[in-house]
This record gives sequence, C-alpha cells and structure tokens, in this order.
Amino acid sequence: MNLSSKAIELLNLLSTGIENAKPRKELANILKTDVRSVSQLSSQLVKAGVPVGSIRDGKMGGLFLISNQTELQTATYSVENDALESMQRVHKLRGINLTDWYTEFTSNLDQQKSQLLLNK
Repeated sequence: MNLSSKAIELLNLLSTGIENAKPRKELANILKTDVRSVSQLSSQLVKAGVPVGSIRDGKMGGLFLISNQTELQTATYSVENDALESMQRVHKLRGINLTDWYTEFTSNLDQQKSQLLLNK
C-alpha cells in the first residue's frame, strides 16, 4: 500500500504508548489539516499495518502507537462500539416502512404525548 506523505508525517508525530496519546486537534494543527483528515490518515496507517490506537478520554485522548495487548483492547473498544451502533442503525433503517413511516411515527408520537399527560 502506498501511503500519502501526510500519513507518513502523522506516523512520525505519533508516540508509543497510550500515556503518550496526542490529541487529534493538535495533530491537525501540526499537519495543517482538519481533525477528520487526521482520522482518515490514521485509518490509512492501520490499513498499512501500523498499530495506531485511538482513545477518547478528555485528559489523554488522542492517537498513539499501540505497544501491548492492554492498549490494543482499550483502543479497539470504542471502535467496536461504534461499529455495533452503526450496524444497529442499518438494521433499524432497513426495517422502516418507506411508504407509511410518517403516519406510524406521528401515531407513536401522539401515543407518547397522551401517556405523558396521563402520568402527570
């Protein structure tokens, strides 16, 4: 796989270990790009076989190079949850009746409003 020069730049900015995670915003500023592009570049690196981890934690959130199994577990947890939520959304969308969805939705909404009034 051919990596873009920006992906290689990102790799050079990443440190090993979850405790050294660098915020996407900081990486985006250094790379003169946006946060979404940094995420795409990190995906490009993973597809090339680089163990780039991601964590969503206010204090140590960001990207890092995975160094052990514990970090791998932590880094894949949120990705797995996102994938599960996406699949649940796909399943729900496929089950919507495109002809009658609005009628069904407003009927359910009216029932919820009535229930709320009864519970007051």
